[in-house]
Amino acid sequence: MAKVIHETKNAIFQFELADVSKSLRDYARQEGVSEAKELLDFLTLSSTDPVRIPEERCEPFGYTALDLVSQRKGSAYCKVCRKTYRADQLQAITVGHGETPFSVTPKERRGMRNLFARKRKMPGMFGGKGHACPEGHELIARVTWKT
Repeated sequence: MAKVIHETKNAIFQFELADVSKSLRDYARQEGVSEAKELLDFLTLSSTDPVRIPEERCEPFGYTALDLVSQRKGSAYCKVCRKTYRADQLQAITVGHGETPFSVTPKERRGMRNLFARKRKMPGMFGGKGHACPEGHELIARVTWKT
């Protein structure tokens, strides 16, 4: 079966072409993501096995890779450990302020002074998710939301 290879700074991911194609089709159809259609066209026209995701397409494909690993599909070679791990062996990690904007817990204000203080606008925040190997080395991480 054909494979798709995606490389990051700390890892080399390997996925089944069928899983990648299904995920990209879903993104293109349901979410209207134009990059997903372009990546799907690239994979369809590629004649090599395994198909390597080129560097200029790595950023948009990273979200697909993150989604596939979250679904426990594929495997990852940790460049630090020099070991290959199945997706179900990887640890989920959070980026910034959490996976979703709803997971942010604001700090409580205390004291009389803050009781009558003007409300201040919260500074911009961001968050996301990623995965690390069992040894704790970050393999992939993406910002998935910003305020």
